[in-house]
Amino acid sequence: MPAKVDTAGAADFLAGIRLEPGTLTVVWHSVMRQYVSAAEWVRVERELDRLATASTADASFAHVSFEPRRVGEQHRFQLAVRLGTAAEAVLAEARPHGIPARTAA
Repeated sequence: MPAKVDTAGAADFLAGIRLEPGTLTVVWHSVMRQYVSAAEWVRVERELDRLATASTADASFAHVSFEPRRVGEQHRFQLAVRLGTAAEAVLAEARPHGIPARTAA
C-alpha cells in the first residue's frame, strides 16, 4: 500500500492526531528538534502533552525521541520514551556521529 505523504509542520500534524480505541499511537522523531523553531516547538510540546493526557489503557500514546542533549559537560544523543503522562525514561545514549547507542545506566 503506498504511503500518503502530506506537507505539514510538526505541530499542525500532531494537532490532527486523535487516539483510537484498541490502538497504541506512537510519535517518534530522531535528530529533528534542532530544525524546528522555538515557537513551533512550544506548539509541538503542547500537542504531545495533549496526546499524553488523552492516553488511556485502551487508546494509549507513546512519545519516542532520539535527540541531542547536554549531559553534564558532554553532548550526547539520548533515546527516550514517555508512555502517556508517565515521566520520560532514557533508554540509551550515543555520542554525536559515533558508536551506536548503548543502554543508559
